[in-house]
Amino acid sequence: MAKPYRREGTRFWWIAPTINGRQVPQSSGETDYGKAERRLKILEGKIASNSAITPRTDRDSLAALLEAVKTDYKIKRRKSEPDLVRRIDKHITPALGHVPCGKVGLRLSDYILDRQNLGASNAEINRELAIIKRAYRLGLRSGAVSAVPYIEMLPEDNARQGFFEEEVFRSVLRHTNETLRAVLIIAYYTGWRIKSVLNLEWRQVDFAAGECGSTRARRRMVRDGSFRSLWT
Repeated sequence: MAKPYRREGTRFWWIAPTINGRQVPQSSGETDYGKAERRLKILEGKIASNSAITPRTDRDSLAALLEAVKTDYKIKRRKSEPDLVRRIDKHITPALGHVPCGKVGLRLSDYILDRQNLGASNAEINRELAIIKRAYRLGLRSGAVSAVPYIEMLPEDNARQGFFEEEVFRSVLRHTNETLRAVLIIAYYTGWRIKSVLNLEWRQVDFAAGECGSTRARRRMVRDGSFRSLWT
């Protein structure tokens, strides 16, 4: 087995795993010999197990992996593609896009703190961390990376609080315009979050049956006679 070695002009140990019958020199990204050696062993183990390892493995920056996620969403025609692209282009790429794949795990704590200092909620940050995880999973599948770093999600405090009695709710409705009134009524009787109500499409509404959405529980609430009475 090849051993890590020093290369002039760099503080990192270099390794040269054999990929597709030839040695491929590359920086281990480690200044400690033992860690560089372990990285080499892990890489050679993956090669021996026929993982998708190529001469380009672990050499790209995170930006390349993120582009692969965009392509994956586009191919699958995910409705959330615009939101994904916005999160990547506005937050993830400017902060981490230039970082080599093998070093992103070391930068995540700083990234999280920076986002929190800018007012981002844990829920928003978790959506961004999930995108990074997806990028590495796709990279592992294609051979762009040799491992997926451990990424711990943040706790989210998004429990719903506060309830309206129907009499109080009706009094609130009297002070709303027609558009907001419709949104509030659906949210009150279905228990949906506002975002779910706003994303509801006409094809999901059955006026004849008095149903909307997909789950049985939500359908029962919508069929409630008092739901219809709020519209009159």
